[in-house]
Amino acid sequence: MTDRKVITGLAITALTAGMIAVLTSCSADGGGTDRAPEYQAKGDTTITLSFNQMTTESMDARTRGLTRGSLSNAKMERLDVWISDGTTTQDFHQTKTDEGFGTVTATLNKTKTYTLYAIAHKASAACTLTEGVIAYPEDKVRESAWYTTTFSPGTASSLNCAMNRITGKFSLATTDVVPEEVDHFRLTIAQTGIRFAVTGAPTEVTDRIVDYTTISRDNSGASSFATNILAASDDATNFDITATAYDEDNNIIQQRTFADVPIRNGYITKYSGAFFIDSGMTMSFTASDWVEYDETSY
Repeated sequence: MTDRKVITGLAITALTAGMIAVLTSCSADGGGTDRAPEYQAKGDTTITLSFNQMTTESMDARTRGLTRGSLSNAKMERLDVWISDGTTTQDFHQTKTDEGFGTVTATLNKTKTYTLYAIAHKASAACTLTEGVIAYPEDKVRESAWYTTTFSPGTASSLNCAMNRITGKFSLATTDVVPEEVDHFRLTIAQTGIRFAVTGAPTEVTDRIVDYTTISRDNSGASSFATNILAASDDATNFDITATAYDEDNNIIQQRTFADVPIRNGYITKYSGAFFIDSGMTMSFTASDWVEYDETSY
């Protein structure tokens, strides 16, 4: 049976379409299911929502085209959906192992108007929605895509919802050997959102810390680190990012701060170079699905 919760203060806001949403039956682990006809209220109707992710197909960022791909192909691991009439909210939660992942069905009153909120992501557990703010488990931001719309089930029996990415990615690769005494690593992203508002912007702005408790070295002894960052829009937003390598006693082996790192939704910003010795690094800004965007040497 579908979980029903009352959530106050939800903004009824339609945003730019991002991934495709379709509601059919959800999984048994907390998702919604169809209600038997004898329990359906007068005026109720069944609506189907299908969710897919928008992906880029061109290698030219200025002219790239967009196509729709399944959530599984986009390697999303969870889908969280909320449908609100302004007073009560139905929520649906799926994982990639559920049959029909990306498709949900709901029974709604066709005389009402509803707002749909949906987030597909790679977090380890379901996201939560409280007073118009989406929170990740333990506030650990993961790669995500978003969709929202306002609709009436009296005029639509299905919705096809194309979800757009709401994170960019920062990747740091060392080209020199990581010293043996380096035990763990940390990225600190200055003044970035750790939650996402249904109005379409990051919120709960703070200095976010991402810890890497183990170091994975390749055959050359180098290593790489990456994290997803909530960006404010499809245009690049600059962040100051500090990378710190520690020994097992938390003594600093090396620390570098990269100023004005451009982060853009759906794109990867890559820094590579000698981290532990004095040498220049190179920076590239590419999109995933993620197409080439620009490259800068400094």
